[in-house]
Amino acid sequence: MQTTGGNLANAPATRPAAVELRLMGRFAVVRDGRKVRALLRVLAIRQGQFVPNDLLIEALWPQRPPASPAANLQVLVNRARRALGRPELIRTGPHGYALIGPPACSVDTEIFLSAVERARRLDGRAALAAYRDALGAAAEPLPEDMYADWSQPYRTRVLQSRQIAWERAAALAAEFGAPALAVEYATAAATAEPLRESAALALVRALAAAGDRVAALACFDRYRRSLASELGLDPSPGAAELHTLLLRSDTDGGHGPGEPRTEFGTLPFVGRDTVIRQVVAGLSDGIVRIAGRSGTGKSRLLEEVAATVPAVTVAASWADRDEPWSLARTLLRKLLAADGSALGSLPSRLRAALTELLPELDPPAAGFDPETRNALVLEAARRLLDGRSDRALLVDDLQWADPSSVQLLGSVAGGAEGPRLAVAYRPEELAPGPAELLRRLPGPPVIGLG
Repeated sequence: MQTTGGNLANAPATRPAAVELRLMGRFAVVRDGRKVRALLRVLAIRQGQFVPNDLLIEALWPQRPPASPAANLQVLVNRARRALGRPELIRTGPHGYALIGPPACSVDTEIFLSAVERARRLDGRAALAAYRDALGAAAEPLPEDMYADWSQPYRTRVLQSRQIAWERAAALAAEFGAPALAVEYATAAATAEPLRESAALALVRALAAAGDRVAALACFDRYRRSLASELGLDPSPGAAELHTLLLRSDTDGGHGPGEPRTEFGTLPFVGRDTVIRQVVAGLSDGIVRIAGRSGTGKSRLLEEVAATVPAVTVAASWADRDEPWSLARTLLRKLLAADGSALGSLPSRLRAALTELLPELDPPAAGFDPETRNALVLEAARRLLDGRSDRALLVDDLQWADPSSVQLLGSVAGGAEGPRLAVAYRPEELAPGPAELLRRLPGPPVIGLG
């Protein structure tokens, strides 16, 4: 509860402060106990309306009302008036009570709903600015009453308004050149409603606008799998069309939807010639490990190596470190894109297993049990990588690789027919799986970057 300036009709010379009730986050009244606080919350969600005694009694004592519920309710109302410090804020009506409205008393959820409605009526940058103001203070409504029957319609109304506001704000932010803000709002929307298609696609579009096409594709795949496993549904045709556009955007000069385009050439990589030669020489023996803290130039070093020798470069992502096969999906897509005939060379069961990881492939997945699917995917990946000793596999940010992808790398590393391998990682952030893989990898000593 917070007090701010305000006035009342027929107020005394010293105007009493207006009262603000906060239903977002933890609701607090200084004294008089839980029932008083609950009474104020029930009145607050119907601000300006007389709430019948029967409804208040049912909300306050849902299991077993007291012997004299009307008398007990009157006692609570008196205590609530004392707690507010403004007895006139709670009016007595015929068989009920009402909490009066602004300016004497305001409720934060009502302020939020009004702000979102104002933003909805605007367009362009004005709408984005209005959404930023509205969403800045948004929090969980009525968290103490999330399972109470009386709170459900109001909570649903506030949560739906917040959800729509996040999604529209994400779209506006992407449109007006604020991709980081778009990702922030879209992530909040997709986290709150992971099976809501508009929220999932908002995040896919925001990531694409930020230039991270791989993350956008991974986000779409997570949504598709969740939709299939929990509801037995497929994404809508519109969602599938967006996915197809993302897959085809590689033909756009290497840029994704909304990805920034650089107007100047790549800056020269200075002072690492010796290290580049060391990595290239190590690859001729099979495996190279490159360790360095954030900012030491591991990623740029791998780029220079890829410009020197034929290579496929992939990078693990912190956001997908717990997502099975996330790094492997990126690798498999790149391998198949580089060799269009590779998929056709696999047996039908291996191709079918790959479609569960790469839904853009045909024919549709065969519905293997997880253990069989994983074994078939590992075998398919090994076959795609075997015989590619002419091409190096460069893996960046190994410390964030998911366990399934670590298993795949371990199964192909060091094989006579497998690819040459270079892995770069931050030693201080190594998870147990990548650390164990590094311990098992043969080859020369680790190259450390300072």
